[in-house]
Amino acid sequence: MNFSQRKLFLLGFFTLFGFGGIGLSILYFTESITPFTFFTSGKLLWQQLLSGTVFGISAAVAALGIVQTKWMTKEMTFFGELIEKMAPTYAHAVFYSFCAGVGEEILFRGGIQPYLGIWITSFLFILLHGYINPYNIALTVYGIFMILISAGLGYLFEIYGILSSITAHFLFDLVMFISLKKMFSSK
Repeated sequence: MNFSQRKLFLLGFFTLFGFGGIGLSILYFTESITPFTFFTSGKLLWQQLLSGTVFGISAAVAALGIVQTKWMTKEMTFFGELIEKMAPTYAHAVFYSFCAGVGEEILFRGGIQPYLGIWITSFLFILLHGYINPYNIALTVYGIFMILISAGLGYLFEIYGILSSITAHFLFDLVMFISLKKMFSSK
C-alpha cells in the first residue's frame, strides 16, 4: 500500500470536511441545529476540555497497555509496518489526529448517535475502522475494548458536549500515533 503524504493529507481533509460536513448537514436538515448551536451547546468550555483531556489520555494509556501485550504482537507488527510506510512527522500526527477527532466526532456523535444511540453508533464506528474481525481474535478483543472507548466518547458528548468528545478523540489518536511512531522508529 502506497502512503504518499499527499494522499494522507487529502484523506485528512476529506475526514475533516467531508465527514464533518455530512454530520453538520444531518443536524441542520433533520433537527434545524446550526453549527454555532452545535459547537456551543453543553457544559462550559473548560469543563468540556478538561473532561475530554482526562478521558482521551487515560484511554490512550490503557490502549497502549493492551497493544503492548505479547498477545498483540502480530497486530503490533502490522501497525508498525503501517507507521513506517506512512513515515509521519509529529506535525503529521497532529494534523491526522485533529482531522479524525473533529470530522469523525461531528459525524458519529452529532449526525448518527442521536438516531442509533451510543452503543450501536460505537459498534458501527469500530466496525468501520476494521477492529472487529472474526478471523483475528486478538484484534477483535482490542476492538471490543475500542467499542468501550467509543461509547465513552458518546457519553462525553451526551454529558459535556461535542468539544469534550472531540478533545478526547484528538488526544487519544495523538498519544497513540506518537507512541507507535516512537516504538517503531527505534526498531
